[in-house]
Formats: sequence, C-alpha cells, structure tokens
Amino acid sequence: MSLAEDTDQISILAVVHSVTAFPLAGRGDFEAAEEHARTAARHARVLGDVNDGAFAATALARVHTARGDDERAVAELMPYVSEEIVHRNGLEEAGIVAWRPLLCEALTRLGRKDEALDVLMPYERRAAERQRWLEQASAARCRGLVEEAHGNREAADHAFRTGLRYCEQGEPCWEEALLHLSYGTFLRRARQRPKAVAELQAAHTTFLRLQATPYLERCTAELAACGGTAAARGPVRPAGLTPQELTVARRAMQGMSNREIAQELVLSVKTIEYHLANAYMKLGITSRMGLVGKLGRET
Repeated sequence: MSLAEDTDQISILAVVHSVTAFPLAGRGDFEAAEEHARTAARHARVLGDVNDGAFAATALARVHTARGDDERAVAELMPYVSEEIVHRNGLEEAGIVAWRPLLCEALTRLGRKDEALDVLMPYERRAAERQRWLEQASAARCRGLVEEAHGNREAADHAFRTGLRYCEQGEPCWEEALLHLSYGTFLRRARQRPKAVAELQAAHTTFLRLQATPYLERCTAELAACGGTAAARGPVRPAGLTPQELTVARRAMQGMSNREIAQELVLSVKTIEYHLANAYMKLGITSRMGLVGKLGRET
C-alpha cells in the first residue's frame, strides 16, 4: 500500500487498500480495516471502475462478517447479484473477487437459505470449471452451510469433508481453518461432540497462530458448548492493544526507530506513528521508556 501511494499508482490503490483490509478484519482491528475498505471505495468511485468497487464492497463485507453483522454484509454485496453488472465486468471469475462465498454465508445465517443457494451455484460451477482447489474448498464450505440450513445433514457432512479434502492439495490456509470451524459447529449441533472438538481444536490452532481474535472467540465458544476447552492460549494482549499495535510497540521497545519498524513491516512511517500513538494512549504512557515497564514482563 505504501509503495503504491509513494509511486502514485492510482489505478491499483482500490485493490491494494481492499486487500490490506482483509487481514486487519480477520484480526479484529475493525476500525483500521474499515478505513482501508472505505478508502478503496473512494478510489473506485473516482476511477468509475466496477471491478474496483466490487473489491471495496468485498472488503467492507469481510469487516462486517468478522464483526458478525450479516445484515450489513448482505447490503454491501447484494447489488452484485445483478446479471448485468456481473457478466459485463467479469466479476464471476473464481479466485479474483470472492464476493459470492461471503454473501452466501451471510444470507444463510440470516435464514435466507434459498437466496443463498442461488448465489452459491454459479460460484460452484466456475470453481469446478477452473479446477481451483481453494475456490472449490470455499464453495464446498458454503454448500455445507446451505445444506445444513435446509436440514440435509448427510449432504452437509459430505460437503464439509469434501472441502477439507480440497485443502489437502495446498498449504494450511485461512479457508481450511474456516472449514474446520464450520464443520465443528455442524458436528456439535448434530451432537457428535468428540468429532466436533477435534475439528474445532484444529481451527483454534490456526486462528491462534494468526491472532484472528474474532474467529478465535467463536471457536472458543463452540468448544465450550461441547464441554471442551482450547488446547493452548497465547499471551494476552495488555490493555486491549490490537495485534498491530502490540507488534509495533514491541519493536519500539527493542530500540527500533519508526522508520526501521516501517521498513521491517513494509508499512509507511505515518502508519507506524499511528499505531504507536494508540499504544501509548491505551497503556497510559507518553514515551518508549514506558513500554519497558508495561510490556517487559509479557515479552
């Protein structure tokens, strides 16, 4: 993002800001994620590019999904169901703008299962045509959610297991963790608790490694409903620091300058200053010296 801004590559700013929002949303840094998504939307409007607009809408929908706000996620993505918009601008290409899985998932949770199925089917077909295992895994997870909503337990079980088999073709990934969480939740509702715990523990391990706080909380809640507990817990972030704020604060405590931190994390100096200022405020300090007292023991 910093490179794109510094070199005035205006044509890619919408996409870059959108993608930047994805991991921030996954980690629960909602304010920063939403700011990037809305910045992407502004760039898309300036350029008048529908594809850029779809990237921005998808980024906002990811923020809403991570927050658990399915209504707003649906509101962002429903305009793209229009055949005229989709086919004229090529938004159906699986693996480019992943708006259909997000919309299908949100519609399913809202009880709009028939609409969810209509949204899912074109994505399933295109993923199969392209033989893209990651998109096939995503489609299988959504199929499992829809089949469960329709009361088709055998079909749902088959879909979740199929998605996990697709994931075996690549490295451990975000979609695999989502599949473990969805399948574990399904198994818990089906009263297959031992199997559910195994799936949820697998999801928990990945979410913990990625510091994906909102999803980690959902996974922990599901494990508690199974009568189980998480196998391991990471260090607690002091004073409610976001993962980004803690990462920057730790490096500042080690003596790195803002510019050095920016270079290591591939961010702008202004972004580092922003996170560090937030960390100071939350920790109740005014300088780097205060970081040692607040974070020294945790480190």
